[in-house]
Amino acid sequence: MIVTSRRLLEYFRELFAPIMLYNLMNLAFNFEWPYSNLQARSIGLSLSNIMLVNGINPFFSFFATPLLGFIGDKIGYKITLITLLLINAAVPIIFTSLPPVHTEIQHKEIKSKM
Repeated sequence: MIVTSRRLLEYFRELFAPIMLYNLMNLAFNFEWPYSNLQARSIGLSLSNIMLVNGINPFFSFFATPLLGFIGDKIGYKITLITLLLINAAVPIIFTSLPPVHTEIQHKEIKSKM
């Protein structure tokens, strides 16, 4: 199979939109990531809990990638991509609406003020 410049250009045009969408999603996620750690602190999570969540996240991503590839093969990549983008957009919105977590230390402080 001979790859010509015209064929390569057609291939690039076909893949440009999904690649840009993926890059924009990663850009938005990278802007949101530091804020999510601050948000977790503001709702009362300890640093060890935040580190645990941030440490487990790559392992879930490692095992979810082949699964999402399989799902994309079965139902279509466009539907899978749109669904995942909607989920990724909904997670920060849901995260900011979580109620504060009260720990035992905070309960002791509240009781001592009464």
